[in-house]
Amino acid sequence: PDQWKIYLPMTYVGIVFLLIASFTFLTVKDVPWQKANNLSERFRQLIAPIRSSVFLPFLLFGAWIQIANGLTQSPQSVFQIRLLGLSMLTLLTLQSGTRIGQMLSSSSVGRLIERFGNYPVIACALVIVSLGPLFYFFALPERWWLLAGAALVWIAWVGVNIGVNNLVLALAPPKGR
Repeated sequence: PDQWKIYLPMTYVGIVFLLIASFTFLTVKDVPWQKANNLSERFRQLIAPIRSSVFLPFLLFGAWIQIANGLTQSPQSVFQIRLLGLSMLTLLTLQSGTRIGQMLSSSSVGRLIERFGNYPVIACALVIVSLGPLFYFFALPERWWLLAGAALVWIAWVGVNIGVNNLVLALAPPKGR
């Protein structure tokens, strides 16, 4: 439909940025994975994270968080589009605001992780992020702008993104880093 044509230029810009981002990986040194010769050793490598008493709780935590995110994001989208009647431009503006906020705050979050550790920063970020649905609770078509508050608190997810990746490196055995 003609109403979608307005989004095509931004889609093209997004494609260009995605291509540029993928080229940055050409400069990253690859870490070779030592592939096992026999099938039983390959299977042991595959299930090693599940067998690790240190890594398994972290793995379960990650699965739990992703399930919770998946279950809540679909209803949020339906609520924004069907009940609040928000345009795609508004939705993308809110999402972009969150992502830009995460990019701008990532170095500060990295310093917080260095100072206080992964777990406290991740926990604090999750508490802040969990406030997001409250803005949906109070939003109505005439008060749709409350969703900007959700977008603002979701900037804190950068603490989870950085903390989890840092934690994976910390929990990995030295030769697996």
